[in-house]
Formats: sequence, structure tokens, C-alpha cells
Amino acid sequence: MNKLVILMLFSALTISSIASAADAPRLIGEKEVMKLDDKDNAYGEKWGINAMRLSPDARRVLYLRKKMYVTKSGGTERGYKIILRDLKTGKDTAVPVPALFDDDFAEAWLSMAVFDPAGKTLIVPASQDANRNDLMEKTEKCRVGLYDIASGKLKTLDIESNITFPAFHPDGKTLVVMTMKGRMDPEEVKLHVTPTDKIKFRTLNNPGLPRGISPASGLMVLLLVTRGARPRPDRCVLYDMNTDTIKAELGDKDQGRSIRKNKPQWTSDGRYLYHTIIKNERRDGRNHRETLTRVWDVKTNKEASILSGVAPVGPGPGNGAMVLFRLPSRGGSKTEPRIVLHAQDDKTLGQKLHPLGDESMYPICTQGKWLLYRPDDVKGNRAVCLAEIVLP
Repeated sequence: MNKLVILMLFSALTISSIASAADAPRLIGEKEVMKLDDKDNAYGEKWGINAMRLSPDARRVLYLRKKMYVTKSGGTERGYKIILRDLKTGKDTAVPVPALFDDDFAEAWLSMAVFDPAGKTLIVPASQDANRNDLMEKTEKCRVGLYDIASGKLKTLDIESNITFPAFHPDGKTLVVMTMKGRMDPEEVKLHVTPTDKIKFRTLNNPGLPRGISPASGLMVLLLVTRGARPRPDRCVLYDMNTDTIKAELGDKDQGRSIRKNKPQWTSDGRYLYHTIIKNERRDGRNHRETLTRVWDVKTNKEASILSGVAPVGPGPGNGAMVLFRLPSRGGSKTEPRIVLHAQDDKTLGQKLHPLGDESMYPICTQGKWLLYRPDDVKGNRAVCLAEIVLP
């Protein structure tokens, strides 16, 4: 084969690879925005996805700083201080509320819509901190706080309980608040909603733990609190807060337990809901455990597809796109990208899992076209990076 033919073949292969890359989703503008060299930083392998929250304008990162506190009884308990990092200046600001207690509570609150759509206000649990130890404790009263980021001022609302679990509706027009007096019991748990512009709370008929609110409607994933010897939020439903009714059953108690840890995610148009369950079954005399992400179609009110071995991170750019985390599997490839994009209806992308980045990247959260992630640095340098997701 002469040199001219070889050159022509090489050129054709190069053009083909460039065209293929241009036709696929990709990341651009990757940059480091935050060091993770603080030992008190709450981010770690245990939390992974949803350990931080990016503001809607991608100017700030909200994260939790852990610290041991002396409790009212004289013991010690780990708490999580709410910190805002300005990505332009690198300045950290502590939100003026006592530290959150309990890993599960802190993680669950942070996974919800804690910013308003403009990125100007935070909604936070605001403990009254009766003993002034800067720690939210279950025996103390707690309110809902609205923190103005620019002025640094905190406004508390007249709704109070031992535990408050507040969140914005993604459109910013509604507040959703779960309150709990003591146990996770139907008699002690209440769920309230109010318009943002005129605060007047309305209590819903069914108490539960909100785990994801649609950006396009009043639908939310709700873990209902059930009665029993050990009351807990197990039964998972799709709930319409406007009509105060259950619209669909999403899972039983086994699925509900996994949803407590793996927050469901909505596509930006509110058409599809991605929620993760753990499937346990016994085959060939052995126990098999599989992670499945179910895609629920609101338009048809039924399941649209099931994806195996992935968990949702957050909506991608445009309508109908979802960023997912490919979970490690035994015997699986260690060179596969961990972050992938799925589009349920996109005719250009199809329903494949499209890789984003490489195998060294761990996802944290998304915000529109932005992806916050952590690179796996073999030298031990821990950092948080930001990149833009670009569709073909």
C-alpha cells in the first residue's frame, strides 16, 4: 500500500472519529473550583452523589462542614454546619443557623431544592438553639429559615416543631415543609405547603417525607409514614400536592428504603421521573442484588423503561435528559466512564447511556448544563471541579 493510500485512510479515520465525537454529548471547560483538603469537610465516599449543591447561577457551592458538638445532656454528637462557597472569590460563609444533626437528615435536606430559582435565597432548618451550643437538637424547637445570600440576613417563618424539613418547589413559588414532633409516626408527622409570596401554610392529608418535586407541576415523590410497631417512611407514591391526592404507587417498603438513600430526580421538563430501587432475589441457590433505575412517564402515568446498574444524579441540559452514575460492579470494567447521560425521547441521542468524561470522574450534582464532580486523583489531591455539558 503506497503512502498516499495510507494517508487517505488515516485522514478518513480521523474525520470519522471527529464527527462521531461531535455527534455525542461531551464535557467542555473543565476547571477546578474548590479544594477538598479540609478534614472537617463532610464530603466523602460515604455520601458521594448529593454531598454538595450548586446554585442555579453556578456561582456558589453549598456544602456541609462536620464538627463534634457538646449536647444538652453533656455528651457529644456530630453536626453539620451549612457553608456557602463563592466560586469567584473562594470565600466561605457560614449560614447563621445551628449545625444540622444526623447524617441522614443532613443529606436528605441537602438533596432537595434548597436554593430559590434565582440563587438568591436559601431555605434552611433554623433551630432555636435554646442551650446555645450551635447544634440542632431533637429536644429543641426548630423553625423554617429563609436566608438572603446578598445581605446575610435570616428570616424565620411562623411554623415550628422539633424537626423541620423544608424545601423550595423548583419553580420557587411554593414552599414544602415536613414537621415532626418526635417519632416518625403518622400522628407526629405533618406535611405543609404554602405560596412563597403570601405565607399561609396548608396541611396535606397524607404525612410523609418529600423526596423530589417536579419542576413542571405539583407532583412530588413522597415516602408515606405508615403505622406499625416501628413507624417509618416506606410506601413510595407519586403525590399531587395541588389536589392532595395520590396519583400513582411507585414502590413498596423495600423500594422505599432505597429511595430514602437515593433521591429520585426529575427531568427539567417534568415529564420523566428517575428513581432507584434495590432488587434482591435468590437465583441458583445464591442471593443476587441489583440496582435498578426506573423511568416513570408522567404523561402516560406508567413506567417507561428500566435501567440497570445506574443511579440518577440530576437533570441534564435541555428537556428529557438525565445524568446518571454508573455503579461499580464485580468483574466490571475499571476503565468505563462513571458518568453517563440518558435521554428517554431524544431522537438524536437515542436511549443509550452516553459517557461523559472518563473513568476518573465521580459525579456530585448537576444544575442545568453544569456538572459538579470530583476527579479521582492518584496522588491524593482532593478537589471539586465544574464542567459544562454540551449536547450535539
